[in-house]
Amino acid sequence: MSLSGKRVVVVGGTSGIGLSTAKAFLNESAQVIIASQSASKLSEAKSTLEGKTTQEPTTSSTCKGA
Repeated sequence: MSLSGKRVVVVGGTSGIGLSTAKAFLNESAQVIIASQSASKLSEAKSTLEGKTTQEPTTSSTCKGA
């Protein structure tokens, strides 16, 4: 199954099952967006996922609750 052209959001995708899910979606050619409250964990996840795709992984700043 190819997810090429599809966009997927993984909440809590910086470790554990979420990170494994992000890897699986990348393997199916999806564009993966990971959400996390921790900028440092996002950076670690980006490093882990680099090389898993031809797309350059990107991170964004976190948004804390009001």
